[in-house]
Amino acid sequence: MPRRERGNSGALLLGSKTDQTLKKYLREVRAFLAWTEYWEETTASIADLDELLVDYFHELYDQGLGPHKAMCCYYGLVMLTPSWKNALPTAKLALKGYQNLYPSVAYPPMKRQLVHLVAAHLLAQDKKDMAVAVLLAFEGLLRIGEVVGLHVTDLVDCLDDRLPLGVEVPGFALRLRRTKTGP
Repeated sequence: MPRRERGNSGALLLGSKTDQTLKKYLREVRAFLAWTEYWEETTASIADLDELLVDYFHELYDQGLGPHKAMCCYYGLVMLTPSWKNALPTAKLALKGYQNLYPSVAYPPMKRQLVHLVAAHLLAQDKKDMAVAVLLAFEGLLRIGEVVGLHVTDLVDCLDDRLPLGVEVPGFALRLRRTKTGP
């Protein structure tokens, strides 16, 4: 069987991301390239690219934009050229600083009044478990998988003897067995 031509793995690299992620990454890489064209910036080495990315991140930060664009640009470049993963240390550090200086804020997906209306509707249909799940997910900013994965034993109150010594719980606490970031 003939050997494939080297450097022709683009489809597999792009296939490693979901369509939505791919679109975001490529859009931000294009924005970075347009920025370099506008300012007539060129790079002769990976070190130049590293420095140029930091300048671009500062530009985004100075415009008051969140770190999402910078993150998508960085990871988009690394996706397209995986060998750059460890070759852009200054840009990676600047991205971390950007994220620290611009912390994310979690917003509930629905207005409180709408959540109460949904819960009341479920109660009227005698679906108490679902009504409680909707309220719990909203108040705790929980994902649906986290709510569905809860067991009775995952709920503790301040008097629960299963709590380790020295751990205080004001009211109630939940143990999430599986989350998006792991167990």
